[in-house]
Amino acid sequence: MLPPIIPRARARLMTRAPFFGALALGLDWIAEPGLDTMATDGRAIFYNPDWCAEIGTERTAAVIAHEVLHIVLKHHLRRGARLPGLWNVAADFAINATLLKDGFVLPDDLLIDHAGRFTGLPAEAIYERLL
Repeated sequence: MLPPIIPRARARLMTRAPFFGALALGLDWIAEPGLDTMATDGRAIFYNPDWCAEIGTERTAAVIAHEVLHIVLKHHLRRGARLPGLWNVAADFAINATLLKDGFVLPDDLLIDHAGRFTGLPAEAIYERLL
């Protein structure tokens, strides 16, 4: 059974961003208390229930949209031989810029390109710039 924050956040997505909300409903949800935030393997979303409760419904909805975008953009398939950690950072920069532009409220500790170095770039180009 999911903790209440997850259904509330998914419901928020269904009303605010139905595309993300509908996709989020079709994924498996796996609680991982040792995880810092959320993650995806392309089929499921892994989440830390305490962290989600701490950041609240609005920000949890934004992070769910973030994870859904990883899946939609097939970041798990596009990594190739790239360094996994750096690839994830590049993908996060690309995704978070999109979500901020769309008015999502992200948690303060997510990767955000305040300097605008990566505006409009795909994860591959961001990755190359981060090397």
